[in-house]
Amino acid sequence: MLEKYLELLEHNLNWVKRQIREDERMKDLRFAREICNSHKYRVVGALELMLDMKEITWEKEHEERKKVDELFRIENLLEEIEKEGKK
Repeated sequence: MLEKYLELLEHNLNWVKRQIREDERMKDLRFAREICNSHKYRVVGALELMLDMKEITWEKEHEERKKVDELFRIENLLEEIEKEGKK
């Protein structure tokens, strides 16, 4: 199940990054933040499911949740995309 979680995380993160690059509506930070949160909660749902099924500990869920929160912050995504563009 952990592999599926990691796939879900990567898929949602890449989807959001692509939308930020390509979709004009994502220039509206409020709209972009809502999109980021929507996809973040999909990933968080998988974490909660793994916790409920006792596939991960509370500590691991908490650690991953903090990581997911940072990964899906619009400011962090914009900064990361800007760095990628300069390469």
